[in-house]
Amino acid sequence: MDFQGVGPFDSDAAADFIRDLYDTDTDGRLRVIETVLRTGADPGDDFLDSHEAEAAIVAAAIVRTFRTAEAEVVIPEPIAFLGSGGLPPIPEKLTPLAARALERALAADSELNEMWAATANHQSWRAAVLALRRELTEA
Repeated sequence: MDFQGVGPFDSDAAADFIRDLYDTDTDGRLRVIETVLRTGADPGDDFLDSHEAEAAIVAAAIVRTFRTAEAEVVIPEPIAFLGSGGLPPIPEKLTPLAARALERALAADSELNEMWAATANHQSWRAAVLALRRELTEA
């Protein structure tokens, strides 16, 4: 895995997911986000693949960004295309789903967690994912 940073948009898999989202029509983007979150929250087996986990983290960050109550939210550059009508309103049901997907990404049966555990930045990555989860659950 090519680690680039601990943030939700800082990996090649995240960039791939964002590119796929960009290539999806506006109306289909919510379906893509929900599908990725469902897979992240319950991958259907006992192990969460690293690419699925990374995509779920990006999707959760998108939910957090666009569900915020703040009038002047800062949209991170990698997902700026989703602002100004690039994404339909995010339904409230995606917030707890996103939080569950983040829990799975941090779990012992997550390939991404295992991969980060082998690095010096494991705690920084966990802290970033936990902060994102906290922002989702406190919003």
